Amino acid sequence: MLEGIKLDNMMERIERGRSYTTDIQVKIKRREITLAITISASEHAEMPVFIMECQNISKIKELEYMIESYSK
Repeated sequence: MLEGIKLDNMMERIERGRSYTTDIQVKIKRREITLAITISASEHAEMPVFIMECQNISKIKELEYMIESYSK
């Protein structure tokens, strides 16, 4: 399971018809990347499905960190 996804919070939001969004850290080989995850519910062929969207935001996080460190 992906750490950072809180199943209780996710299911609560999904049951209210909302999407669940979080950032998680994933290690690929020696490098760690940050993913923005959005999970929502839908239906396909009258069957409930979860839709998970993932976006690599590592460069954005690096830029935010650089800007914050320069401002100090």
